[in-house]
Amino acid sequence: MNEESVQAQNITDFFASLELIVFISRHSSISRTPTLSVHTPGNLSEAKLGGIPRKVSISPANTMRDVLKAMMRFKEEMQLDYEVSYECTHHGPSLNVPTILAELGSSPKQWKDLKAAEAVAHATVEAVIKFGESQATAVLGIGGPHYNRKFTSNSVRK
Repeated sequence: MNEESVQAQNITDFFASLELIVFISRHSSISRTPTLSVHTPGNLSEAKLGGIPRKVSISPANTMRDVLKAMMRFKEEMQLDYEVSYECTHHGPSLNVPTILAELGSSPKQWKDLKAAEAVAHATVEAVIKFGESQATAVLGIGGPHYNRKFTSNSVRK
């Protein structure tokens, strides 16, 4: 598949049985803020960047929290000057399988930062290994800006 992850609406057609889909990708923003982020793909309104209008993927909330916490730890251990954040849901694909995007952003400068890419990869693998083990209560956060510091800070606390 040579498409961007936001256009991977038919990815489930290529697999017989899926429990979790993880895209490790780059994030782009006008602010160019160095960011390690995680979010559920899908669209709350129209589908400007892939997916289906008004359809959000199934969110593996505990796995997303595990990725976020691991990103925060790796950021500190590796002394990375990056923000760690949940992102609001804002693009496709819109899938009926638990799906997350773990992203490195937000400009070509950060996309080339191998140390930051390693942090995203290790955090993601660490969380996927624990998929399905957490019994934490999942919540839905509504509102806030694109990078949501309030939800992020509440999630990384013990």
